[in-house]
Amino acid sequence: MPGLLKATAALARYDQMLGSLHNSELFLTPLRGQEAVVSSRMESIISTLDEILQLEAGYDDDNASAPLEFRSDAIETLLYRRALNTAQSRLEQGQPLSESLLKSIHRQLLSFGRGADKSPGAYKHEQNYIGERGSRKVSFVPVAPEHLAGGMEALF
Repeated sequence: MPGLLKATAALARYDQMLGSLHNSELFLTPLRGQEAVVSSRMESIISTLDEILQLEAGYDDDNASAPLEFRSDAIETLLYRRALNTAQSRLEQGQPLSESLLKSIHRQLLSFGRGADKSPGAYKHEQNYIGERGSRKVSFVPVAPEHLAGGMEALF
């Protein structure tokens, strides 16, 4: 309980600090960028916050000679970040969390890169598994494709 109270107090101070800023996005944007970089690594997409910020700023001169794979990873991370920002914006505007919103964000996320040819905006058609790369050890089996639509409908 003491740890929970300490964390709650810290969040309250953080919330108060954000409320007093004229534009809290100036503080939150780099944190969201770093979160996008770290989250993308789960998908074996390797990029840096500097690359993402350079892409967003339209800066391209130093990256012109970078390998295509390297640039694709940075672009995919940028798309992830933009998809999250779009989702947040639509939710703040009052659009409910829905199948339509989720699929449109998925289309935006997979508009370029490795997923662009894998049915962006559609549910999976094949069973997938989560486990250790290179081994046959499976740690989690997600819902089967034939049950996914019903499960998502129940979620919404």
